[in-house]
Amino acid sequence: MVRVDYDQEAERFEAGRRVPVEVLEPWRRQIERFLPQSEKPLVDLGAGTGIWTGALSVWFNIPVVAVEPSNGMRSVGTTVGLPPRAHYVAARAEALPLGDSTCGAAWLSTVVHHLTDIEVCAMELRRVLSGGAPVMIRNSFPGRQDEVELFRHFPAAGAVTATWPTVEEVVATFARAGFANSALIRVHEDR
Repeated sequence: MVRVDYDQEAERFEAGRRVPVEVLEPWRRQIERFLPQSEKPLVDLGAGTGIWTGALSVWFNIPVVAVEPSNGMRSVGTTVGLPPRAHYVAARAEALPLGDSTCGAAWLSTVVHHLTDIEVCAMELRRVLSGGAPVMIRNSFPGRQDEVELFRHFPAAGAVTATWPTVEEVVATFARAGFANSALIRVHEDR
């Protein structure tokens, strides 16, 4: 499978993905159900240009560590601007340069299929998150694209998604790392 060069495509990614924070509002209501009251930062894993980093920091007035391996994505995100309580860390999900039990929650938005080793990522999150801290995953999964407009218009995109890890595989992987599956929720976005 051809991988996207996010260093070269960061500006196009930002232009195509950036939406007003109001569009993400349905997610806010779901995230706040699981987000613990904590002074510890939330980890936005695979933060890209910081779309979710900014929303999470502003919505919940919390520090956010935006973990992103791509120089291009971090550069564009820095140019666009992050809230004062958010900052980038250049790293991969499988090797987080964060201390043990230093974070209060993790957010993974459309990143699971980019991970080189989901098992190692889950173990790294177990290490850096406080006991009981949630891992919240927003992703498309094989067999669950029926409500996503993109897949109706671009069947080839659905074929690519079919190669990604399933919900069951992701849940099982995180369970082996000590995380419990507390909910599977479909959130409808109006774009």
